[in-house]
Amino acid sequence: MRRAFAASLLVALCATLCAARGQTAGEKKEGRRKSRPDLTGTWLPDPTGDANIQDRPGGSKTLRLVIRHAEPEIKISRVNERDGAETARESVYYTDGRGETNPAPAITTTPDGEQRLEDVKSKTKWDGEKLVVRSTMRVRAAGAFLNVTMVEEWKLAPDGQTLTQRTTIKFEPTGGLVRPGEPGHTIVRSSPQEAKRTYRRAAT
Repeated sequence: MRRAFAASLLVALCATLCAARGQTAGEKKEGRRKSRPDLTGTWLPDPTGDANIQDRPGGSKTLRLVIRHAEPEIKISRVNERDGAETARESVYYTDGRGETNPAPAITTTPDGEQRLEDVKSKTKWDGEKLVVRSTMRVRAAGAFLNVTMVEEWKLAPDGQTLTQRTTIKFEPTGGLVRPGEPGHTIVRSSPQEAKRTYRRAAT
């Protein structure tokens, strides 16, 4: 009788401890989710910030970003202006690392001029409070294909009013990028391009 009672007590105690551990783990997981910055909002480029890679003479100009953030999905609509026309391009990212494929910019600047890119494949994850998107693309330029690697880092300021985007782009020739007309078709390689862009939350 005593043994049966002791066994029952031990089973009940183990069940209680397991439930407590599960609840603690769940609370920790929920706490991590709540600690993620919420990027939702309309964001306008800060004219006093650093120039964006895409904002060059003759290129497109970023007018605003519209972000809808509901973990693990983040939708970013980039509204640009080029030659007086306004266009919007929406990209979807998943912070659980599953990967995503989004339309590339219609035109982008490469070491050999403006060329059309294929779709952009990327993987997204949180690095602390910083959102990191690593993308790969391929572009044809000067008779050869370039592999393009882009890393975007998004960080929200503690006051929630400033969003900073740091971008690094690297071009790698798959078989050597040649520039026609140069002696021996010189192979052209490009060092990484870096830029920082600051956005301010639009007034509601």
